[in-house]
Amino acid sequence: MNNKIDFYQVLGLDKTASVNDIKKSFRRLAREYHPDRAGDGEEVAERFALIRKAYEVLSDPDLRERYDNPPQAPKRFKSVHRKTWRPPSSMRGSMQSSTTSIPRNKRGMKNEQNHIDLDDILGGGGGGRPKRKPSRLNQQTYRRENAVRGEDITMDVSIPVNIAHNGGSVMVEYKRLVRGENLSLVQIDEIQYLRVGQNTQYGETITIPKLGHAGANGGSYGDLHCRVSISEPQKREEESTTDSFSSGIPTEEKPIYLSLSEAVLGGRVDVDTAIGKKTLSVPPRTSSGKKLRIRNAGEKGGDLILITQIVIPCDLDEESVRLIREFAERNPLSPR
Repeated sequence: MNNKIDFYQVLGLDKTASVNDIKKSFRRLAREYHPDRAGDGEEVAERFALIRKAYEVLSDPDLRERYDNPPQAPKRFKSVHRKTWRPPSSMRGSMQSSTTSIPRNKRGMKNEQNHIDLDDILGGGGGGRPKRKPSRLNQQTYRRENAVRGEDITMDVSIPVNIAHNGGSVMVEYKRLVRGENLSLVQIDEIQYLRVGQNTQYGETITIPKLGHAGANGGSYGDLHCRVSISEPQKREEESTTDSFSSGIPTEEKPIYLSLSEAVLGGRVDVDTAIGKKTLSVPPRTSSGKKLRIRNAGEKGGDLILITQIVIPCDLDEESVRLIREFAERNPLSPR
C-alpha cells in the first residue's frame, strides 16, 4: 500500500507545474492559511505545515527529482535454510576438499586479517586492526554531540506606513537552508508572512525564532531578524474605493450584511462568491456603505465588491437599550 502524500495535490498543481507556478500557489495558500485570516486552530496549523513541506520539496530541483522518481527497493530473494539444502553428488567431493583447505576460527567467522575495509583504502588506513563502521546509535550520538546551531538571517523589510501604525502582515522572501533527507541541508526560496505589531517604528528589528538557517548534524534552526523601514501606504487587499477598481474586467457588486458587533469590533465573515466560499476581513469601526472587495471573485473573473449594511436587532431587552444609551453617551457622534 502506498502512503505517499501527493504534494502536487496539496498545492493544487499537476506534475508539469513550473517553479513559478509552485511559488504562486504557495503564496496564495500561505496567505489563505495565515493565522491572521484562518485563526490559530490546530487543524489550520497542521494544514499549513503540510503546505510548507510540499513547497520545500517541490521548489528544490533535487528534492523534487527524488520525490518524483523515488529509488526502487531491492528485490528480496528467498533464503534457503542451511541444514535443508544439499549439493548434487557430483559437487560434494570438490566442495569438501575446498572447504577443508580454508582455515576458520573457532566460531566459524571470517578471518579479520583478510577483511578489507573500504575506509582503509579510500582513507589511507595504516593497517592494524580493521575499523568498524559506526552503528546507527553511534551515528546518532555523534550527530547530537556535534550538532551546530544554524546561522541567523538578517534582512531589511519595507513596511507600509499604515501597516506599521495599525498592525498587520507583510510578505517577505529570502534564501534559506532547511533540513532535507538524512539531515542534509537544502537551500530554498523561503516565503513568510511577517506579523507587524501596532505602532512599529523605523529602525526596529522584528525577530522570528527558528526561521533562520538549519544547523548542521541536526542542529537547531537560527532566527530571522527583520530590520524595519517605512514605505508609502498600501491599501488592504479587501479594502478600496471605487477609483481603484479599474482593472478593465467588469466587477460584481452586492451587499454584505453585518451585525452591530461585527461593524464595531471587526471580524471575519464568510461570503459565497462565484469561485466558492471566501473569508472577508471586516476592519473595526466599519460604517454602512463602506466598500470592501475580494479580488477575482466576481462572476466574470473581476473583483467582487461588497457594500456593507449594518443590521440592528428588532427586539432589544431593557439591559441592551441601557448599554446602547451608555455607549452613545461615552461616544458622542453627529453623523449628519
